[in-house]
Amino acid sequence: MMKTMTRTGLAAMAAAMMMGTCVPCFAQDNTDGSVTKTETKCSSDFSYDDEGNATKTTEVEYTQDGETKNFEYKEYIDAKTGEKTLLQVPILISNETTSEIKEFYMTPVSAESWGDNMLGDNTLAKDYERETDYAVSVKESDSKFDFKVVTADGKEHYFENIDLSDISRDQVTFSVEGNENDGYTLYNSINTLDIQD
Repeated sequence: MMKTMTRTGLAAMAAAMMMGTCVPCFAQDNTDGSVTKTETKCSSDFSYDDEGNATKTTEVEYTQDGETKNFEYKEYIDAKTGEKTLLQVPILISNETTSEIKEFYMTPVSAESWGDNMLGDNTLAKDYERETDYAVSVKESDSKFDFKVVTADGKEHYFENIDLSDISRDQVTFSVEGNENDGYTLYNSINTLDIQD
């Protein structure tokens, strides 16, 4: 069935298309900063709700270390404002510290509470990583997040006002590194977050 688009809906669609069908979205996951993923194909489709809000679904094919892989990501585009929200990016947490991590929280700066511990009832041993049951959505106007990490000794470590507007779209890895004596640093898989607690 054909839907009638409002002027604002058309404007939002045009703005989204002018951004290009795809953008590079691959993590710099080597310590020397080199990229091991190469995009080979990319295509986008739009769907609209009754208010003209758009969901842009992008399918990406890439090669990594000689193997072909695929992923899909979605962006929501508000018909009235044109604001984009990157939807539901999977989260992986990596513990590169000398301590076990008991709890891991992330929330937009604008939120009033920490919400759920993303590790659930599990702990994260040193030198291990775990994909969580959580995913993050990042709005253009609300892309800054606060993090709280609780280590095995019960100490809380805070990382505040972290801009996630450029996170990887296939998965974001948050890596906690350091030790109790020198402090901890939080990294993500596309930007180095050189912030110590």
